[in-house]
Amino acid sequence: MYLRRVFPLVMMAAVALLLTGCGGDSAPTATPLPTDTPALPPTLPPTWTPGAAPLFTATSESSPEPTETRTPMPGVPTLPPTWTPFVIPTVTRSSSGVTQFTRVPPTFTPAARATRVPIGGRLPAEGPPTPIPSSTYEAVCDGLVTVNPTDTLIYTGMEAHLSWTPVEGADSYQVWLLNPGLKYSYAEVQVETSVTFVTDLFKGPGLYGWEIVPMRGGVRLCQSLTGVFNVRLRL
Repeated sequence: MYLRRVFPLVMMAAVALLLTGCGGDSAPTATPLPTDTPALPPTLPPTWTPGAAPLFTATSESSPEPTETRTPMPGVPTLPPTWTPFVIPTVTRSSSGVTQFTRVPPTFTPAARATRVPIGGRLPAEGPPTPIPSSTYEAVCDGLVTVNPTDTLIYTGMEAHLSWTPVEGADSYQVWLLNPGLKYSYAEVQVETSVTFVTDLFKGPGLYGWEIVPMRGGVRLCQSLTGVFNVRLRL
């Protein structure tokens, strides 16, 4: 009975001693792994200084290329030093793409002066003389206009009246009438400043042109005064 009580106590004491002995030893310490040390770049010596950057010279595009000197072959003809190559002419075109040509102005041939005709005489049937393009007239010619009575619209079988202002210095007036067939049916020289065309001159409808030329000494004094009669068929 005594042993049953003592044995558990002995066992407990033995376990306590065993735990005490084990706690005396220090825990194992982990050995750290070696770490990688980064490699440092090589260092320059303290006396080193940077040098100047190299210079590059660009070649100009406009520099003339070296010319090749050719020695003429014997027996081959050579061009003279003054020879210049033919240059093709350029044609100027407008913005629309059409080539512009310069027109040569026409030349004017001066017309002959009026033929001297006695006052009250008949003029040539070929028509009034053409004035010279470069002719200049006196200031009195500016007042040459038609006045009443002057007709513009008539009917076949009727008379036509024509009147104009007198021109200072004019001693006569040449009067012409051109029918629709482009024939001069009336050509007279007179001193009056009005004329009445008879009915026989208007045998058909159409436009009849008239012309008045002031004259002095048988020579044209002013520019021509022109107009038309509009002749309609009488119903």
